[in-house]
Amino acid sequence: MTENFFGEPMIFEEYLEGKLLGDFSSEEQKKYFSEVAKFIYKINSIPFQKDEFPFQEPITSYTKSKNAWKTRIEFILDCKETKTCGQELLAFLPGVESILNKFEDRLQRVLTQVGNSFVFESAHLGHCLKTSAGFRFFN
Repeated sequence: MTENFFGEPMIFEEYLEGKLLGDFSSEEQKKYFSEVAKFIYKINSIPFQKDEFPFQEPITSYTKSKNAWKTRIEFILDCKETKTCGQELLAFLPGVESILNKFEDRLQRVLTQVGNSFVFESAHLGHCLKTSAGFRFFN
């Protein structure tokens, strides 16, 4: 582990052999849903002391995600090779933001009930690996 890997904390872990969850068919993904949900629960149950944890930016709202999407889309729009794709993404943005806005109150209730927990922000199909030992997230 290092505290400063190009300005970010970083940890190296073992090499994993497997298949990305997103590479399975939709039907195969459904078969693994409960196993993935249990895996996410285990990750979110990792005990930690806030002052000892290397990643100090709290996730207490969907605002950070919405701002990150806007920044990425602006970058895509700024490049002539990706401008058309950026315009298509920009059209989706209001709908996606409205979905997150609907869940903001629920997020606040969960944070109040549960308190601090470890959250792996890159937990999505593209970073979920099915291995012989189960599932792993990586980034």
